[in-house]
Amino acid sequence: MLVLTQLGAGLVTAVLAALVITDRADLTSVLVLTALGAVTVAFDSPTRAAMIAGIVGERDLMSAGGLNSVSIQAGLIVGPLAGGLLTYPDGLEQGGG
Repeated sequence: MLVLTQLGAGLVTAVLAALVITDRADLTSVLVLTALGAVTVAFDSPTRAAMIAGIVGERDLMSAGGLNSVSIQAGLIVGPLAGGLLTYPDGLEQGGG
């Protein structure tokens, strides 16, 4: 199941990237792809949690769950930060007034 959810997320990301690169992305396509991405996350998160429970022993389960949560939250912080830093020079020149 984890492989399928990751493939789905990758496909959604690839389609969105293709639409942006070809300048065909509109609000509807972004909203639909965002909804599809949310569906993949809805299946991915419980699958990942179950996988962790199967990998570590019961003694380390709480620590493993906490570490998994920290890694996910760090990705949610570092990802947009890195994207903003990478697009910062171009972002000021392309719009806003």
